[in-house]
Amino acid sequence: GLTRNHTFQPPRNQDFEKWDLRWDHSLSDNDNLFIRWSSQQQARGSTPRLPATANFGSLVPGNNSLDVTSNNAAFGWNRIWTPSLVSNLRLGWNYLDTDAEIHDDVPGNVNAAIGLPGFDTNLRGLALLEVGGYQNLGNSNWAPNLIQSQTRQVSVDNTFTRGNHAIKFGAQIFFMQT
Repeated sequence: GLTRNHTFQPPRNQDFEKWDLRWDHSLSDNDNLFIRWSSQQQARGSTPRLPATANFGSLVPGNNSLDVTSNNAAFGWNRIWTPSLVSNLRLGWNYLDTDAEIHDDVPGNVNAAIGLPGFDTNLRGLALLEVGGYQNLGNSNWAPNLIQSQTRQVSVDNTFTRGNHAIKFGAQIFFMQT
């Protein structure tokens, strides 16, 4: 008989916007600095692998929308103190905002509607159901996923040279927030 005879290929829209801005400047023969700002926006639309059901919407994995925003900044200063001693100072900041959502046409918690116990009834969607040889049903196990994080970094290093020898020393500090 006929099996696996269903074909459904909806469009998957993706938008990427990326840009960088950098400024370099020599303050003197011994000092130079740079400043950089970078930004990225990624938006991927929600695309179900099968048509939506009448009562529960799109219940096939892979139909999550994803929106990622990333901004980061950097500052660097290089100083030549003597011909044998050079220092670098770098400051950095990174911000990441990730929003992964279940398809908009899923009206509510399908687990509760069909009587599937043991799952959070406050979240939209259906628990992932895998049956060998068939298309999986359910929404992603990790959606909704709304995460924001920031990282701040300070780095100082010095290089001291004498003859054929070099010693490098410094410190690095990270402040991570999720």
